[in-house]
Amino acid sequence: MDAFGLPLKPDANADNTHIVRNELQAARFSTVKISELVVVGLLGSGGQGDVYKAEWIRKFFSSTSSIVVAVKRLHPNLGPLVRDREAVTMMAQHKNLVTCFDVTHEVPYLIVSEFCAGGSLHSLLYVSSYDLTARQSVTILHDVASGMNYLHNQTPPIVHRDMKSSNILLTSCITSPDQEPCAKLSDFGLSRNTDPMPNNGMTKNVGTWRWMAPEVIDVTGDYDERADIFSFAMVLFEVMQREVPYAEIRDDDDPRISMHICILQRRPRIGNLPQHFPAVLPELMKRCWNTDADLRPTAAELQMHFASLLATL
Repeated sequence: MDAFGLPLKPDANADNTHIVRNELQAARFSTVKISELVVVGLLGSGGQGDVYKAEWIRKFFSSTSSIVVAVKRLHPNLGPLVRDREAVTMMAQHKNLVTCFDVTHEVPYLIVSEFCAGGSLHSLLYVSSYDLTARQSVTILHDVASGMNYLHNQTPPIVHRDMKSSNILLTSCITSPDQEPCAKLSDFGLSRNTDPMPNNGMTKNVGTWRWMAPEVIDVTGDYDERADIFSFAMVLFEVMQREVPYAEIRDDDDPRISMHICILQRRPRIGNLPQHFPAVLPELMKRCWNTDADLRPTAAELQMHFASLLATL
């Protein structure tokens, strides 16, 4: 335990534990106590903040329990907004959504959630050398559609708004064809209820351009949960092609991406379908990324479609 009262645990794969000392020591959880968190190391950093791996150790009378959790420390200027939106999903219990255990209500703003040992779909596609089988790919897509369907069926519907491979986590590492993956949607910091109240419109240009629906980029209109369907098409493209949408444009913030999506209505170039992949996937993807949101399938339709495909694999 260090001078701040925060226990630190070394990890062979992460030697960044010293970074956490000042960042977590001021936290006050309503159910998670700072003294119960044993930080292992830094998992990664993103636009909203840094994510750490930690052990949550709790004592109940004479027994002790321990689980591994992910702790996200939000950037101060984003803290309250992202925290409140993550809190929207705390009551959303679904096997294809990463469980949010608790959030803090003062600086530093922390989100404590389920730890997924398999890492992100992004890492599996672009870092790992393992090639997913057709069944594993369809299983992951089914799981994503299932989690998305759950969000969209809330009252009012919850729009994820940042669906991409880096926000899809796997519960275990996939390294062989006999493994059955389980995928979960994560990072609900941009999620919003489609609240019908006046003056509560959806923020425009939210998310990452490569995966963003045209109506989200276009500042003149509004959008709803169908924007997630467009983003899902880009995830489907990633799984099929093993490359990010518009890979020929290197910078995520390059305005040419938004021009392709909104003005030119160009979609990513589709190459050869991987061997044994269902031949219907390219056409399904095109339906999902239709410029006209009314012509896109619903998340429920997608879930049923992938369930049917799984039965044939």
